[in-house]
Amino acid sequence: MANAETAEKALNEMYNHIMAGISAGTAALDGKVGTAVSVKMGGVDIIKDQLTHPGDNRYQAIGRLVGDSIGVIASISVGGKIKNLTVMKQAAGAYGTSQVIAHSGLGETFAKIYNTYVANAEAFYSKILSDPDYANKI
Repeated sequence: MANAETAEKALNEMYNHIMAGISAGTAALDGKVGTAVSVKMGGVDIIKDQLTHPGDNRYQAIGRLVGDSIGVIASISVGGKIKNLTVMKQAAGAYGTSQVIAHSGLGETFAKIYNTYVANAEAFYSKILSDPDYANKI
């Protein structure tokens, strides 16, 4: 692996651990405050993911947004389920959840799905609407 690739991977891992640490720190916050911080940090993750993929077409960008948003929702949902645990267990659960979501690749998976299926569906329906002969054949 080249030095630049190693450095980029190391920076991504540091970023993931910092975000997981923030998630662990906010796990013990009460109700709406903890949720608000989680949403804000999720927004930072979404923006970071979009900025690190500048070559995405619109389908990939939308798919990446959807996948990353599912990760934020999952993180908040898990956070709500661990509120009755001790503070240390809450922090550990939040940290672990953040790491799982960071490495799940939801954004990348949904970018591929949208680039394939949504793009093809749009092309298909556009052709039906613009070409009466094609529409009649179907």
